[in-house]
Amino acid sequence: MSLTKESVIVITGAASGIGRALAVRPAQETVAGIAISDVNAEALAETAALIDKANLKVTTHRVNVAIEESVLESVLKRKRRLRRIA
Repeated sequence: MSLTKESVIVITGAASGIGRALAVRPAQETVAGIAISDVNAEALAETAALIDKANLKVTTHRVNVAIEESVLESVLKRKRRLRRIA
């Protein structure tokens, strides 16, 4: 999949490790936004601070991917707020 200036990227597990690396890397691209999520809200805020790029929408969402309702609720909120998901 190629990214465009209209792409919004969704990363789960973004509070640490591979998830954090995956969240930080696209911030170097020209994209519309990044939606990051994890169960650890404090570490997720740290990831958002690492992304910190001017004119890039970064949204954080506390989500437990082991609970289907949590995932569905998060996706609906992201779609309403960001209008698109890549």
